Amino acid sequence: MKNIKYIINYKIAGLLLILMAIFYSCDTNEGAEELFDDSVTTRYNDQEAELRDLLKSSPEGWRTTYFTDNTQLGGYTFIFKFEDDKNVKMSSDFDGNFDVKTSEYDVIIGSTTKLSFVTKNEIHKLSDSNNSPDATLRGKGYKGDFEFLYYGKDGDDLIFRTNRDFIELRFTKAVKEDWGKLEDSKEMRNNLVSNATTSVFKLLVVSDGTKETRYNFNYNEARLYANPSYIDALGNENELGFGIAATPTGLLVDPAIEIDGATFVEFTYDETKKQFISNSGSQTAAIGFFDEPAFITSDVQNIGTPKSENFRYFLSWGVNSLTSSGFNSLIEDINTAVALYGFEFRGLQFSSVPRTDGTVRVWVNLSGNWLSYSYTSEIKEGKLFLTYVEPANGNGVTLEDAVRPLLNFFGSTKGLYYTEEGSFKTNTNRYSNLSGTLTSAESPNLRVYGLW
Repeated sequence: MKNIKYIINYKIAGLLLILMAIFYSCDTNEGAEELFDDSVTTRYNDQEAELRDLLKSSPEGWRTTYFTDNTQLGGYTFIFKFEDDKNVKMSSDFDGNFDVKTSEYDVIIGSTTKLSFVTKNEIHKLSDSNNSPDATLRGKGYKGDFEFLYYGKDGDDLIFRTNRDFIELRFTKAVKEDWGKLEDSKEMRNNLVSNATTSVFKLLVVSDGTKETRYNFNYNEARLYANPSYIDALGNENELGFGIAATPTGLLVDPAIEIDGATFVEFTYDETKKQFISNSGSQTAAIGFFDEPAFITSDVQNIGTPKSENFRYFLSWGVNSLTSSGFNSLIEDINTAVALYGFEFRGLQFSSVPRTDGTVRVWVNLSGNWLSYSYTSEIKEGKLFLTYVEPANGNGVTLEDAVRPLLNFFGSTKGLYYTEEGSFKTNTNRYSNLSGTLTSAESPNLRVYGLW
């Protein structure tokens, strides 16, 4: 019995010694924590130094194309030259200012390594909430970021993701010529902007040599965004959506255009065709100005019916962008001519119902005076054909030569395309009247918007 007691006492004593050892080791763990912290700090410093060294390693800096939101906005090219551990030079094709500006950057270590552009420069134009492309995005700006999470290298490229929306951004080594080509990129975007000489038909056309799919491009110049659409054989409307970024030689689209197994991303500008061209296997995609619309509606059949008898256009009713800049230039030319007689152009009317002699009338209003001209009318090939006959009143005879450009517009030898556009609206007026456009097939830069 005595031996058992001693054995138990020895076991208790041993257990106490073990507990004391554990307690002592916990109590003296402070040194171990400090050693671990030193290791983490060293690792963080190494990560920071590594990224800074990479950023400074490219002699001419880094180039990237940044699409902030490819569901509604296009992209812009930025070039960065990291001078030292604090200063960065920067330029972009965002607007017309190509000055190279110096600002500060930092590399921040947290859950990951982050590149932050600390003080204001070109990149901040995309994140400024007061700088928006239109009223719908007011308060959101261009939805850009100025902090980028580093995700490593892919070959010589540096891979980042935006801090806020996790959008991938690829930094590619720049060459000296890149800095001077930003202006070329900005200018390339202008090849998608309509002017007085360009056709009103801006399309995306995809062809394999035998079959062609034609989309209305539906391009938002402020957002650099396109929503191309086409009508299929069943009458259903199909729509795409992608942002556009300019390059010195063409365009990039994001997301990629994928049609019938073909993928299109990079487009090269063809100066002769005035179109951006991309090839994918046996298929070709072209973006630009065409002489014909993507599809011809049957709306022209309504001309001359009770719903579409008198088409009117008056300057005093306000502005709608469907009236082309080419047509506006035509009116300016007429105003210059009639000013010699003390008149000014105010508006026009096309009376589409044939008179007893079988002709229709085009009326021109100059300072309240009406000039009348007769045409024969025919609808064929999905277009309206008006053939000029003669002046229909004395005013028309006197000023026939002065308004000749407008008479030639209505008398287009290739006809007029007509499209209904719903109720009438301009920047100053809205009416319930049915509106529509007439476009010259002979000179597709000429289109007028009016109401019935």
